[in-house]
Amino acid sequence: MGNGLDKPDTSKDAEMCEGNGLSCGVVSMQGWRPEMEDAHLCVGSIDGRPECAIFGVFDGHGGSRIAHRCSAELVPCLQRTPGFASAKTAEEWSGVLYNSFIALDAQMRRRATGEDFEDRSGATAVVALVTPTDVLVANAGDSRCVLGRAGRSVEMSEDHKPTNAAERRRIVRAGGSVALGRVNGELAVSRAMGDYGFKGRRDLGPEAQMVTAAPDVRSMSRHARDELLVLACDGVWDVISSDDAVRFVRDRLRSAVAPAGAISGAHITSVVDAAGALVEHALDAGSRDNMTASVVLFNLTPEAANKLRAGGAGEATDASAGPGRPSASRDRHDSAAQSSAPGSDTGSRRKALRTRGSGRNLHVVSGEEESLGSGMGIRVTPRPGSTRAGGPSSDVGSKRGGFFGGSPGGDATAAAAAQPVPSEPAGSEHSAAAEPPVSAVGGVAITAAADRRARHRHSRAGHATGRDAHGRRLYSGRTGHFG
Repeated sequence: MGNGLDKPDTSKDAEMCEGNGLSCGVVSMQGWRPEMEDAHLCVGSIDGRPECAIFGVFDGHGGSRIAHRCSAELVPCLQRTPGFASAKTAEEWSGVLYNSFIALDAQMRRRATGEDFEDRSGATAVVALVTPTDVLVANAGDSRCVLGRAGRSVEMSEDHKPTNAAERRRIVRAGGSVALGRVNGELAVSRAMGDYGFKGRRDLGPEAQMVTAAPDVRSMSRHARDELLVLACDGVWDVISSDDAVRFVRDRLRSAVAPAGAISGAHITSVVDAAGALVEHALDAGSRDNMTASVVLFNLTPEAANKLRAGGAGEATDASAGPGRPSASRDRHDSAAQSSAPGSDTGSRRKALRTRGSGRNLHVVSGEEESLGSGMGIRVTPRPGSTRAGGPSSDVGSKRGGFFGGSPGGDATAAAAAQPVPSEPAGSEHSAAAEPPVSAVGGVAITAAADRRARHRHSRAGHATGRDAHGRRLYSGRTGHFG
């Protein structure tokens, strides 16, 4: 099983949701892996904070149970986290996100270590929370989120690998080692939900364990030039750089942007098309892993929409954002909780989708609404009461090595629309200096040999000034503050 299938499973599962001026399309493909261990989260409006939306990708290893639990339980856990109801600033929201990751991991551990069996699965997690004024991304592991702004890519997460200097120090201090690029020669990521066999030191807090669920959290003030977010597992990032992913998705969305920047039916369907095309591109580029991509499209201003449709200023990638980085590998999901994710506000339009058949055509079955139209090979069919079926869990995951097996290698839109989004002075040239500040939570991990020196300088500058070279502030889970 660890060697994969004889041929890839190219059928796709898809979901779309919209709310708060955002539209999101998520597509998953099992690919060459024997099981699907990915899960995702797509909520256009959060119950209790309807002006906010949340999206996530969870890449399971050693089974899909933890990934699915993250998908189903993160929003309820977020809603129970102190500060959720009152958070307004980026710093306050960063603390809520950080604490919800820690609380969810502890909650799942109590269930995973029951009398019948001990769940040894784990999952990386990348989650984007969009408020009326900020975009916040919490990340534990090597799934990744990238923001597309005026045609340039801005990485909103850092891959957590055992070979990173800071990660290695924590692993060693907790009594572990790094061998073959893996924690104790077994696990290819240094932060993850689950993986409780690596979190056994009772004398250490959750942030100090060999493997921790403590996320890095970055926040960026929203801007009129913000176009899209791409969240994906490493089955995509292994073979596609961050810059290329933003360019690829942007090219496929240009024709769908409405004249006034409004979201149309074809516009929404096109987001699923773009996510599906990105997954296909990853497969064609040689990915041997499960692949999940989530594309979130902002409701652009008329000026930004026109530039996107025309190719836009800044078509060249922003070198200062750093090149895309390679990650590790993984597997698939068939999330049962996705179709009615807890915490989603009933005011936001949501579609529970499920694909049928195989090959490159995506047959989407809608559970709630009439077809919004069709795009690149996607057929949308209404089916009242449809839900997503849960998929099997696997004992084999590519993140795991050693004894685990596996190979080492109206909606609430109106509220948001009423909030001002920063814009540029008329006639001003777009530049990094003109953009609002970007902040980061949890510190910056140093990854990628080609980018290591530059990122190290950014990290040191950030700890000294409270901001990195891009203006992103660093949030500390230990102190509960930026800097």
